[in-house]
Amino acid sequence: MPSSVVVVILSLLGEGKTFSSDKNFLYEKFFDLSKTFPSLFQDFIFDESKIYPKCEIIDFAIDRITGFGMVEWKNLGDDYIILPAMIKRGKELMAVFSAAGRIQLSKAAEKFKEMDR
Repeated sequence: MPSSVVVVILSLLGEGKTFSSDKNFLYEKFFDLSKTFPSLFQDFIFDESKIYPKCEIIDFAIDRITGFGMVEWKNLGDDYIILPAMIKRGKELMAVFSAAGRIQLSKAAEKFKEMDR
């Protein structure tokens, strides 16, 4: 499932870490990651007709992690805080990927950390 890529990358940021809840920010960062790691994002379709490259898969993934209580709000919704449930789910999903895929996911998470903010 393509949304697993988003969940795993964000979970690899680490428990207690934060990431922006701004979907436009997330679209842009995952769009950038898709250029560096095309094999991970081959099923992602980005609508580039707008200011930000919108992607329904990212929307679905964020809805899942918020709906299942894997993150909590910080600063009145500016950021999400990664909870233990997300780390657990990320590990479960990571096991589905090949060894090469797991390496790519780890590298993508490192790049996401560098890009955040």
